[in-house]
Amino acid sequence: MASSLPADGRDLVFGTGAGVVGFLFGLALLVVGATGRIDLLDQSLAVVVLVVVAFAFGVAGLYDNVALGVPRRGAAHLVSGSAIVLALLAPYGESSRLFAVTAGLFLLAAGIYQLAIAVGVLESDQQPADELKS
Repeated sequence: MASSLPADGRDLVFGTGAGVVGFLFGLALLVVGATGRIDLLDQSLAVVVLVVVAFAFGVAGLYDNVALGVPRRGAAHLVSGSAIVLALLAPYGESSRLFAVTAGLFLLAAGIYQLAIAVGVLESDQQPADELKS
């Protein structure tokens, strides 16, 4: 499906998907952190899912930054991947609830940012120096 869409349609589909996934994972991590059920993050299936999603966000972020030259979207993907890695470390930290809540907040922020870029509220290819000139 995605290969049959024009580039703008692909950006909308993938950007919306990444934003929704980040937002939902962020909510889930906030709930896990708030309820203190950090043991859920130490189960094999949860670890596999989190590693796969973190890897996907990392690859997408590097691809956006390096190959496509879209730094804002790439940075949002990298923040999402880093937040998931932080969540993976939660069961091993002393303040495990803080790890999970912080990861959830970062994922919520990155998910909302990715959705804003996908629907066109923010420009994904504008360089920071361009903003200073205007």
